[in-house]
Order: sequence, then C-alpha cells, then structure tokens
Amino acid sequence: METPDHNAPGGHRAAKRALELIEHIASAEAPVTLSELARQVDLPKSSAHALTRTLADEGYLARDHRGAFALGPRLLRLLGRLPQRFELPRVARPTMQRLVDDLGETAILGVRQGPSVVYIEQIEAPQMIRYVAPLGEPRPLHATSIGKVFLASMSPADADEILQQQKLERFTQHTVTSRRAILADLSSIRDHGYAVNREESMPGIAAIAVPVHAGGTADGEVIAGLSMTGVSARMVGDLTAQAPRLVAAAAEIGAAVQRR
Repeated sequence: METPDHNAPGGHRAAKRALELIEHIASAEAPVTLSELARQVDLPKSSAHALTRTLADEGYLARDHRGAFALGPRLLRLLGRLPQRFELPRVARPTMQRLVDDLGETAILGVRQGPSVVYIEQIEAPQMIRYVAPLGEPRPLHATSIGKVFLASMSPADADEILQQQKLERFTQHTVTSRRAILADLSSIRDHGYAVNREESMPGIAAIAVPVHAGGTADGEVIAGLSMTGVSARMVGDLTAQAPRLVAAAAEIGAAVQRR
C-alpha cells in the first residue's frame, strides 16, 4: 500500500497552497519562476508544478516566454470586475462623462494588474463609430497608452526589468517591440506627462493617456491611468492637444479619491 503524500495537491490543503501561490504571484512586480514559487511558499517543486499547471490550464495563471508565471486572463477578468463596485470608478465617472462631452471620444480608466493593464471603467463616445474597451481583459503594458503611463511611472531600471521579462508582442505594424525604443519613449512620456498610442494595439485606433495620482498632485502614487481613445482619423490631428484637458480631469479624479 502506498503512503499518502501529505504535500501533494488534494482537498483543502491544495486549495490553501493554490491561494498562497496566487497571492505570491499577485504581489510580485514581475512573473515568477516555478523554483521561486516553490521556495517562497515552502512547497515541493513537484507539488508546485502540479498546482501551477492546473491553475494555468484553467486560465488563472499565465506563463511568459520564459515559463515564469503571472496572473492569468481568467483571474484578471475577475479582478477587473471587482473595482467597478468600489471607489475609483464611481468617483471617476462624472469627470469622465464631462470629458466625453467636451472631447467626443471614449474615456477609459485603467489600473495595473501585474504585467498587464486592466480597464475598469469607460464612458463611450456618442459617435456611431467609436472605440469600446474590453473591461476586465488584460491588456499589454508596452502597446497601450495607459500601459505606457504605468511603465513611465517606474524608475527606468524597474521599467527595463519589466520589459525584459515580457514578450513584447506585435499587434499591428505600428507596435513598438524594441525594448530600447520603448525605454526612449518612456523618457519622453516622463518629460511631457502623457503617453500616446497611434494604432499600436489595434488598427485604426489612437489614444492619449495620463496618470491619475492619489491626491491629484504629481507627487502622489499613480493609482490609475486615464485615456481618451477613438478612431485614428478623428484623433490624429489633435491628439496631443487633448493632454491639458486630460491632465485636469485626472487631477480632479485623484483629488476626489483622496477626499473620500
């Protein structure tokens, strides 16, 4: 008769271990290797492998090109829905509506979730042809205006480390996949205070984004990104001209969050 392996995945023990793995991955700044996970949660590598494989197969974890683990699309969708019940989207909605009324394109609020951006709120443009954001879906940091805002909020070394650990996927002919070019763009974003996306993640769509700082001042933590996104043909001429209005709206949202 075989002796039971009490460290093997099974029952409530496996559920507890799976939650510990997810918690560790969620708190990490970059994808985590299997060896690191096993060491951090004090779990045999064989057991960690079995748990991560199951979680990845179900979409709760995702592997990068090195085989390291990050939160997966299924879990990010769930996490992306949760903030909609809480403070930030509720506080931001009136300001976002005024922004859409003034500028006529879709306003989007996004937060960083591990190696991705998740859109948590939007106010759609009134035009018949408009951009509609996939709320709760993980979006790439390197190819979205909000994602680049978050990368620019990091130190150059931290941003470089994040980029090195990601597969810089090409979504359109305009997607920038050179790490050096992205880092140069991030330097410009820090100087100007906004990021632009000219058909880098989707053909025919352009966007401009700014950071939302806690408290509404530049020394506050970046808690979200706010973008104005729409059809390139309507936006390309005056894309950067929208920056001051976006900056003011982001400051209003950040200040309102701080006051509540």
